Amino acid sequence: MCATHPRALLGIRHAITVAVTEAIVGRMNAPVLPSRFGPRLAFWLGLWAAFLLVGAMLWGAAVLTGAVGSAERFAADRFTLDEFKFNTNAIFEAYSIVLLMLVAVAMAINESLRVLIGRR
Repeated sequence: MCATHPRALLGIRHAITVAVTEAIVGRMNAPVLPSRFGPRLAFWLGLWAAFLLVGAMLWGAAVLTGAVGSAERFAADRFTLDEFKFNTNAIFEAYSIVLLMLVAVAMAINESLRVLIGRR
């Protein structure tokens, strides 16, 4: 039978239909991979906590060595103030909020690249 015979064309058409159907059904029945959002979030939050810890340790070291006291005296002398003190709580709160915003930006970039590149 020739390839242009109607029965041969019907067989090719049937084969194509079966292949396409199997591809669609195979995709629909594919196992759903768990999202990796959780581990990524845990990584970035762990990095946030590590930077908070390092920041607190550096501030403590600066206080112990007298660098903070020297900077406070310099600012008081330079700007002719009676007294100048750093508000440690406000500095630490701002530092933690800025770091948390950086974590959110990093997660958004991470997920956007995952979607654009198409990897899980």
